[in-house]
Amino acid sequence: MACAGAMPVIRIVKSPHPLWERIGNAYRLELTGKGALIEDLVDENGPAQEITLEDFSKAVEAWIEAFE
Repeated sequence: MACAGAMPVIRIVKSPHPLWERIGNAYRLELTGKGALIEDLVDENGPAQEITLEDFSKAVEAWIEAFE
């Protein structure tokens, strides 16, 4: 997912839509109204990481700003 494309998705999961998921080559990202879940698909023994949707939004905004 491109950085700029993340903000509309965050708005979607804050709405009545319950889930958005993206599976990449080495990760799985799940966004819900509760937060973001990131799973490493390469290291099957590694725990999934969860953060709040607010923290995920802030990280995406910072990432976008860094590349502008």
